[in-house]
Amino acid sequence: MGTLIIFAAISIFLLMWLKSLLGQEDEDQSNMQSPAAETDAPYAAPKKVFPEQDVPEHALRGEPCSVKDGLKAISYKMPDFNETQFLDNAKMAFEMILKAFDNGDLGTLKQLLSSDVYESFKKVINDRTIANQTAQTEIISLEDVDIVNARIAGDNAEITVRFASKQKFCLKDSSGEILEGSEEEVDDVVDAWTFKRGFNTTNPVWELIHTADA
Repeated sequence: MGTLIIFAAISIFLLMWLKSLLGQEDEDQSNMQSPAAETDAPYAAPKKVFPEQDVPEHALRGEPCSVKDGLKAISYKMPDFNETQFLDNAKMAFEMILKAFDNGDLGTLKQLLSSDVYESFKKVINDRTIANQTAQTEIISLEDVDIVNARIAGDNAEITVRFASKQKFCLKDSSGEILEGSEEEVDDVVDAWTFKRGFNTTNPVWELIHTADA
């Protein structure tokens, strides 16, 4: 009996001790106030940052930037973008477009070119057809393919690619006489082509929007 009384007394003491500790802890927590609660300063939302890619804000705004920063901005706004895959596709597009241009394949060109570039290519093809001329372009090799500009332009991504290639080109009349170029001579050709794709489109094709000699 005495043992039970002792255990009961110990239990009561432990309960009172725990209650006093919990009460003190609640009191301490209630006295902990954030700096914002102690002042009338307005709440300021944390600045948006991009820890994974460290995207410069000026590049996201479409302002002049380095190729590296432009590609970061494009990747941020276009999560499926892959630089290696893009360059592989650009090489294929380069060859397809030149072949379609030689063959007067307007259907293929319409899928790969912006409306302005398509109309200019179409005019050259029509002029050749009227004059009974044929063009032959043979790409011997693509020596170098590099991205030389990348930027955000409104709701679009624009990337300029420099193609350094060795080519044979000749333009013939209806009798097979060579009017321009040569069937044997190999030329070093450097082109700069700019491709565009919208951020809000499901179409995976990058349209060619500008061509120039580099």
